[in-house]
Amino acid sequence: MPVGRFVQYLLNPAELFSRSYAQWIASESQDELMLRQIAAVTGSNEPIGILPRYWDTGDFETVSRELDSVMIKVGWKRR
Repeated sequence: MPVGRFVQYLLNPAELFSRSYAQWIASESQDELMLRQIAAVTGSNEPIGILPRYWDTGDFETVSRELDSVMIKVGWKRR
């Protein structure tokens, strides 16, 4: 896939949410496999690895808090 098309795909709102939700699930569950897979993608030196697909840890804290808030509001998570 050409890089431009891949970037458009990565920036699609549904795709952004899906990857954020997957990272949140990995973080909340502390699932070793999922966390390793995310780390492998974010820490890759391969050319495709330079396109961020998941949030950096510091940036993800804000996203995670927002997802927590949404999940509490819809009743999928307790405080």
